[in-house]
Amino acid sequence: MSRPIIPSISSGVAGWDASITDIHATLTAAPFPIAFVADVATLDSTFPAGLYEDCIIMVQSPRGLYTSDGILWIAL
Repeated sequence: MSRPIIPSISSGVAGWDASITDIHATLTAAPFPIAFVADVATLDSTFPAGLYEDCIIMVQSPRGLYTSDGILWIAL
């Protein structure tokens, strides 16, 4: 499943609320794919756990789901 394309919002454009409505519809219309990385080292270097608290990511090696507690990535 490919990730949905989120349109950007240009500042100073009237009617930005329609863009927000479109973004909301894009994010809620179908399942949102989980991000995927090759290994735990890539996970740690690419996605700092402190910035992704309560998020989930799929790691290929060792295969599994990981979640962030705000400090560390923890295997589920």
